[in-house]
Amino acid sequence: YQETEGSGLVHPDHRRTGIGRQLIAAANAEVVRRGFASWLLVCEATLPSGPRFAAAVGGNREFAEYRLVLDPARLPAPAPTSALDCRLATPADANDLAAIVAAAFGDPLTEVRGWVSADFAHDDRYWYIATLAQAAVGTLRVRRIAGEGTYITGFSIAPAYQNQRLGRQFLLTVLAHLRTQGHPTILIEVETNNAPANALYRAIGFDPLRTFEYFRVEV
Repeated sequence: YQETEGSGLVHPDHRRTGIGRQLIAAANAEVVRRGFASWLLVCEATLPSGPRFAAAVGGNREFAEYRLVLDPARLPAPAPTSALDCRLATPADANDLAAIVAAAFGDPLTEVRGWVSADFAHDDRYWYIATLAQAAVGTLRVRRIAGEGTYITGFSIAPAYQNQRLGRQFLLTVLAHLRTQGHPTILIEVETNNAPANALYRAIGFDPLRTFEYFRVEV
């Protein structure tokens, strides 16, 4: 919520001339101007020059993420009967959405609430909410990015309801809805060391597309 990420490119004809370091210096200055002490430099793992450059400019590797893309042919159908109710969220659900996200990810509730509430003002993103016996138990955020596809983010189950296969049911229901709404490319990102999430996503039809490494640059 108070994080800055960046990535950059230098044309092959102009590499090894100091341009990359000048760009980093300019980025550092802007990060300082905005009141941050560090930022994350994002590199595609399959391009060795990126991580090498990140390390050379003082970046410390913090984590890595897979970007996965859904293969619709492998998507299982949701269970035909379930007590879990899944629907599009409204601004009236903002407090429930924020409470679940903050609890599931350990994020500050006030900042999460502001982020969730702001999303309802944009037409390229929206939230789903899952309820069980009228209790809010799950959240899932959808964001459309032109030229890339539809991203699943903010997917979480309240801690008290985890390990009950509710997340799988919720995700499958939303994915089926997105498919009927005509979303051809559905993507999700997950940290490489999150074994349970990786197992779930791959079991329901997501395949690896790219891998990104994140390097912390202190300014």
